[in-house]
Amino acid sequence: MLSVSQQPTTLTIIANDNQVYAWGQGYSFQLGNSSEEDHYVPIKINALQDKEIIQIAAGENFSVFLSVPGEVHFCGQLVIGTRVDTPTLIVMGPVIRSIDSGLNHVVALSGMFF
Repeated sequence: MLSVSQQPTTLTIIANDNQVYAWGQGYSFQLGNSSEEDHYVPIKINALQDKEIIQIAAGENFSVFLSVPGEVHFCGQLVIGTRVDTPTLIVMGPVIRSIDSGLNHVVALSGMFF
């Protein structure tokens, strides 16, 4: 595995084949497979198979993916009542260098940092 992001109800990984897999509860589309079904074995997130994902982060009911060249993709619950069923590009402006998340927030860093 190249990267892992875990929350109490989901697990998301970038595997050695550079594909992104997720499993756990899918009640807010946070698994990125257009379904709210729970999955107890890893499923590939097909919407990301042509992207070079370099970092992942997950919250309580969402997943965020950073791809080359610094694009952020999101799936799950965006705000109360608004859900995104497959990873979708979020237009940010500057190139994003790193992402992280907590249960209910996302941080995206751009520019130079140490």
